[in-house]
Amino acid sequence: MSRAASSASQGTHTAGTSPIQSRSGRAATVAELRFTPLMGAGSAEYHLAPDFCSPTETALALCRLVVSKVTTRYPNVRIVAAAMGGALPFFAHRFDHGIGKSHPELYEELGGVLPQLRRFW
Repeated sequence: MSRAASSASQGTHTAGTSPIQSRSGRAATVAELRFTPLMGAGSAEYHLAPDFCSPTETALALCRLVVSKVTTRYPNVRIVAAAMGGALPFFAHRFDHGIGKSHPELYEELGGVLPQLRRFW
């Protein structure tokens, strides 16, 4: 299993992959995303990071995977998102509309954003 970690201004992201057996018995690859939110003063005291930062960072990371074309370059990789994608279900249509308007070429190349977001588990 390989591990890669990078820091962002709002937290630390750890991504890893591991081979698993699928239901059919074939080898499959699952990518796992974990976040350690670093939201600033008062976050720990008032439980702000787990309540707000983590769901937002999860959604942002998944959206970045879509716009960087990871989901289209590696169509057989299953990406499991913690907490049902965090805030992503609430912003999916807004993200789809925004990319369609601001980056129509990318939107067309992806076949739309929503189909790519539906690939996450």
